[in-house]
Parts: sequence; structure tokens; C-alpha cells
Amino acid sequence: MQGLTRLLKKHYFLIPIDLLFAGYLLLISILTFIFQKNLNNWFAFISIHLGILTLSYFFIKKTHYSKNSLIKIIRNFYPLLLLLLLVKELTYFKLLVYPDWFDIYLIDFEMNIYNQHPTLLLQKIISIPLTFLTNLSSIFSFGMLLFPLIYFYKTGRQKLFNEFLESNSLTIFLYLLICIFVPIHGSKNELAVYYTSNIPTFLNFAGLIYLPLAITITSWRILNKYFRKLSYILIPFLLLVAFSGLYLRETYITGLIVTIITCWLALYLRDLYNEYFNARRKF
Repeated sequence: MQGLTRLLKKHYFLIPIDLLFAGYLLLISILTFIFQKNLNNWFAFISIHLGILTLSYFFIKKTHYSKNSLIKIIRNFYPLLLLLLLVKELTYFKLLVYPDWFDIYLIDFEMNIYNQHPTLLLQKIISIPLTFLTNLSSIFSFGMLLFPLIYFYKTGRQKLFNEFLESNSLTIFLYLLICIFVPIHGSKNELAVYYTSNIPTFLNFAGLIYLPLAITITSWRILNKYFRKLSYILIPFLLLVAFSGLYLRETYITGLIVTIITCWLALYLRDLYNEYFNARRKF
């Protein structure tokens, strides 16, 4: 405890979001080293992660007292760029721990409940307008993260900005780790032979957790806390994003449930983490 307190005092320029990213980058580097036989160019990935960690540290340290508006923007929004890179690289890490997909277990579980897989039933309502609408909702779901952050930053609500970014970052980190430890290929791949028609997707987020929904739920929950009327208006959009995960065959009903639980866990852990961080920094 005392060691951590001294560490935080020495690195006074670091804030909770910085340590979250440092923790994830170190964790994924350790996992890469342990399971290196399952990943080509494993050393390159570790080098990139540790390189990002080092550059971020020195950038934050050198610019801590900067009053330059551009530097401040980069300092606040750099986590978004890192999140984009980490989500993008997930393609290489999905089979890092286990060499095969877990879809068969989910499919068997859901078939025992519904007799016919829900995504097969949804074939009856496939249409071009609905396909376009669901694809659009999955894209705009990321606006639920970006637009509030821009608004909070522009209006000087730094505390709310931090809460929003930290909560969504934790949600995405949990998403990445669950995708690595429970690799899911998506019903559009595993049930392809049973589908009578294809559904084009603009983005690919096949997984146990549906990332567009995870971001939407986490963002909605915080908006509901501070902007209740706005959050009520956004409920139909939230439901549409959830529906799009099944309609576009990116996840399973079980995946939607896991997504909701993960978002709740991320929000809980964020509050716990900040309480602990602030308590250590006060000493």
C-alpha cells in the first residue's frame, strides 16, 4: 500500500486512465509472451505494446504543465486512438490462448432452449432497409462514446469527461480480454451453411460481447445518471443496437446477456478503482 502511495506521488502527472492503459498493455504483453507459440511475430507485438507504453509515459510527463490547446486535446483524447488500435489488433489475438472457437457450445446451449437458432428465425424479416438501418446503428453506436466526450471537453466538464472515458475504456478492455479467453467466430460464420441469404455488414464485431452494444450501454448508463431526459430519448437506439447484434449475426442471445453483465461490471470496477486511486493519492 505504502509502495503504491509513493509511486503515485512520484508520478503525480499520471491519472487513472493512464494507469488503466498501462495495466492492459502490460497484461496483453505478458499473455503474448506466455502463449507465444500461438501467435506469429509475437515479439513484434510485445515490442509495439511496450513502445506505446514508453512513448505515452514520456509524452504525459513532458506535457503535464503545458498550456498549449493542441497538447491538451492530445493529452485528453489519446486514449481513444489507443482503443482504436487495440480493437483493430484483436484479430490477431482471438486464438492466442485457445486454438479453436467456442461457438459450438453457445449454439448447442441456445438450440436446447429455442429448438431453432434465433438468427435463423430472423431470416424471415430480412430486408434491404432493415439491413441498412442495423448496420448504421452499429456505426453510430461509436458516436455514443465520441460525441459526449467532445461535448464534455468543450464545456469544461473534466470530471465527467474522465468518468465517461474511464468507464468505456474498462468496458472495451473487458471486451478484448473476453474475446481472447472465449474466442467466438460469430453465427454468420459458424451457421453459414444454414442461412438462405447473406447479410452484408459494414463492420465486423463478431464475439461473445457485441462491442457496439457494450459502448452504447456503458455510455447510456452514464448519460442516464447526469442527463436523464436525453437517456430516455436514446432508449430506442439502444434497443436497435442490441437487435442489430442478432440480425447481423455478429453475436448470440447469450452474448447480449454477457454484454449487459460486462457493462455493469465495468461501471462497478471503475467506481471501485477511482475510489482506491484517490485514497492512495491523498496520503
